[in-house]
Amino acid sequence: MKKILLVDLDDTLLSFRKTSDEAIKAVFSLHNVPYTEENLDEYERINAIYWQKYERKEVSRDIILSERFHAFLSKFGVQTTGEKENEIYFHRLQELVFYIDHSLEFLQKCKELGMKICLVSNGVGAVQAPRLRNSGIDKFLDRKYISEEVGVAKPNIEFFEKIFEDFPHQKEDMVILGDSLSSDIQGGINAHITTVWFNPKGLTSDKPDYQIKELMEFFSLDIMK
Repeated sequence: MKKILLVDLDDTLLSFRKTSDEAIKAVFSLHNVPYTEENLDEYERINAIYWQKYERKEVSRDIILSERFHAFLSKFGVQTTGEKENEIYFHRLQELVFYIDHSLEFLQKCKELGMKICLVSNGVGAVQAPRLRNSGIDKFLDRKYISEEVGVAKPNIEFFEKIFEDFPHQKEDMVILGDSLSSDIQGGINAHITTVWFNPKGLTSDKPDYQIKELMEFFSLDIMK
């Protein structure tokens, strides 16, 4: 049985899309941008592009946090640096919590099995800390690895080398669970650890070692026997 779980936060344990949609509503309201599914999708598309660049080391975190709002709002004729919008957005993110189904039950089961639980997130520390605290997830964690604090993002091997320093000679005991093929699963592949893709939409990929649609399916995998 695997003994060390590396688990992503956003859209694995907590629903970031629901939280983000509610937080972005405040930014839309500031500039009278219609709060529609089409506009939400367009913001998410732009945001995803910047985070993918961050994963590839093409832009810094600070560039993401300002330019994504500048790029989105410019489509509506709004001239802004994006700094004020980011502040409003972050404030709402910190307040809101939407759980992925059974996430707390899942973490409790991991602890009952004696697993070490390590958060691995490409999020922003100032946002993730209150979300972890407000959700109650913090109390289950043995370690937290947040890209802003580590200094490099998943899927880069340097991110995982920090974990290996804290758990020497225990790579075979590790499994990474996350929703992102490009950061979580590719990161696990780069680090040569077992990968489990949280794939509630039932998409297709041959990259992960395992995949699950619901969190509690994790315990039925042969790596947990």
